[in-house]
Amino acid sequence: MAKILVVDDVQVDLDRLSDIARSLGHNVITAMDGEEALNKIVSERPDLVLLDVVMPKKNGFQVCREMRGMPDVGDTKVIMITSKASESDKFYGLKQGANEYLGKPFDDEKLAKLIKKFV
Repeated sequence: MAKILVVDDVQVDLDRLSDIARSLGHNVITAMDGEEALNKIVSERPDLVLLDVVMPKKNGFQVCREMRGMPDVGDTKVIMITSKASESDKFYGLKQGANEYLGKPFDDEKLAKLIKKFV
């Protein structure tokens, strides 16, 4: 059982992502903005981060880039799940250090497969 940090500023998306991770048997913690996400990445040491891009305080690109530079948590797996779904957004997200990039709306089974790939 892995610990998964779900980060999204839209409650309905946060709940849906959390439900998918829990249905796979994982522990879920949540954050609703980029600063809270970085704090929880350091304090909770999740095995995987499901990360939105468009958020208050710090966006997902900034969170991923900052996280990659941190000792102890820099190699944490990240799946970006976002409405910024163009090829250039995906390219940029992967360049910031995301392991996978999934556009919204997304397929629940596809996300479940990605979660299983990393934890």
